[in-house]
Amino acid sequence: MLTKHGIFLSIFLITLSVYCTVTVDANPYYSFERSVFSQDCRIDAIDVSTNGTHLVFGNVLYSTAQAMDIQSGVIRSLPQYDDDIDEVQYSKMGDLVAISNHDTVMLYQSTTFDEIVEFRFNDTIFDIEISNDDRLLAIGHGDGLSIIYLENLTYWNITNGPAVLRLTFSYDNHRLACWTSDTGVISFWNTRTWALIHNFSFQFLNITLNSIKNLIFSPTHNHLYLYTWLNPTTFEDIHEIQVLDTANYSVIRSLRLYDWPVKMIVTKDGSHLMYIGFNKFIIQRLYDGKLIQKVTLNQEILDFAICSDEKDIYLSRYVGEDKRYSCRIELWGLDFDKDGCPNSLDAFPRDSNECSDLDGDGIGDNADPIPSFKYIRSWWEIGAITMFIGIFFVWKHKMKKQSEPPRRKQT
Repeated sequence: MLTKHGIFLSIFLITLSVYCTVTVDANPYYSFERSVFSQDCRIDAIDVSTNGTHLVFGNVLYSTAQAMDIQSGVIRSLPQYDDDIDEVQYSKMGDLVAISNHDTVMLYQSTTFDEIVEFRFNDTIFDIEISNDDRLLAIGHGDGLSIIYLENLTYWNITNGPAVLRLTFSYDNHRLACWTSDTGVISFWNTRTWALIHNFSFQFLNITLNSIKNLIFSPTHNHLYLYTWLNPTTFEDIHEIQVLDTANYSVIRSLRLYDWPVKMIVTKDGSHLMYIGFNKFIIQRLYDGKLIQKVTLNQEILDFAICSDEKDIYLSRYVGEDKRYSCRIELWGLDFDKDGCPNSLDAFPRDSNECSDLDGDGIGDNADPIPSFKYIRSWWEIGAITMFIGIFFVWKHKMKKQSEPPRRKQT
């Protein structure tokens, strides 16, 4: 009788686990979701709010910035400039929006889009960057490096030339890296004291000054990723990233890219690099350069912004033959682990073997023996439960036999 109970229980548990197991389709997924905005214009700069409710973008045709409520589609035009919008950037905590054009930086409140302050410079603005703690706004321009303290909106010139073309804050906000055009030097500044920490020169690598195009800190390592487009020896068009270890300020390796990155973003865990080329959107794994995703469009891609949860991107691109008057913003789904399940639906976006977790126990359905029951997470637990039930039946049977009066022998 006990054997029948044990066999029945084992068959029941195994059948239940097989029935509830979900197999993920392994086909790669990368698809256009929907058109968010389309207009006769040119959108060179775009960013999405931290909470994912608003888009702010630069409309080159009308030399103005516009803010759109994503849910309702309502668009509000911000005060016009006398030049094209070059960059739009939300603060990391989502309270401010910084917008720059040829020589002006404007700050807006991120929900009402009321103007807070305007800063004008005597020369061209090349880059702006808000620190991850929303304390500082760094501006690289033709006269050097300037800093705005966002708490009290005070302004300070850190250097007076040469021109600063690219800049990036470290993820802990302790350092600011700047590339200056004339000297070919990456300067590292202490963001508390504004003392110069180190000047790193690429002259010994034979990298020409104008070949340095972009730089970005890793969120999780002491690495600075620096994009260069010329081979140091042959001066051929070869797109690659130099990985600079900022602990000892040395180049530790290079990473070959699949196109010229107009804009680069490193994921929050430091594992992947996303960038746009002329008409491509590309994701590569950083530690070995493996290509994860690449999509090629038939028109030029102008800019992109990633949502804070890293599940989707907003991408602005041309859609018609007339490049100045046919542009739209599109929502695209990402799939970091290339398992066929987009990040927006993937409970495990970094694990290609898992997609869903029906019972919410933190174990993917493919590894979970009973995906629809969260209190059993492994085959070991099933074995332990089966053994416990078996012991219980043995004990119950033994107690029942002990409680029965002894049978008299028949003579």
